[in-house]
Amino acid sequence: MNKYSYTEGKFVIYIEVEPTTPTPHEPKYDDAYDVTLLANVKGGLRKFEITVDAKGDAMSRTTGKNSDLFHVSRDAIRNLVKKESRNKRAAALQTKIAHLEYRLGKPTASKVKKVAVKTLTAGKFELGRVVQTRGVNHKSRENPQFKRDVDNAFRKYMRGDWGISKDKRMNNQAVKNGDDRIMGVYPTSEGDIWIITEWDRSVTTMLFPSEY
Repeated sequence: MNKYSYTEGKFVIYIEVEPTTPTPHEPKYDDAYDVTLLANVKGGLRKFEITVDAKGDAMSRTTGKNSDLFHVSRDAIRNLVKKESRNKRAAALQTKIAHLEYRLGKPTASKVKKVAVKTLTAGKFELGRVVQTRGVNHKSRENPQFKRDVDNAFRKYMRGDWGISKDKRMNNQAVKNGDDRIMGVYPTSEGDIWIITEWDRSVTTMLFPSEY
């Protein structure tokens, strides 16, 4: 859960954001967040609760008593949702890799190889943390030609060359708008690899399609 407080006029607004628990009957809440706003003002405590999507936009009614707390807190809510979403996606990636290694009988101590710790920026978009899955990392150490293929693919990716991806138009639009996932597909000596930058630009992953 991410918490935040800030001063709006003469009172302080407290904000809490946490992922919504999805249900089979409400699949739209798979990537949604519950927001609670509290303001201690003259006359008592004011409270407003609402569900927002991954961009911080309301998914339910924004009118009624105390709804003004939501409207004046939009920017703060968007920032908190972005942080919470980044944490959620990073945890999901770690879980997915751990499950893969378990099926392969591999130890989970080394889930991904960190290629860069700080945020990187390609020519037109942010890459975030750049990581490789265990499969790509292992093959890179084992096969020098494959390592060169991966390096070449990554250089193309940073230039906005999406390889043999069928989603080139969507990728270009995502780079322009900065609000969607980017994905490149590249042939190598060990088969195709994918390079994916998450929609919030928090992480870029190099992986085999079978590892997705």
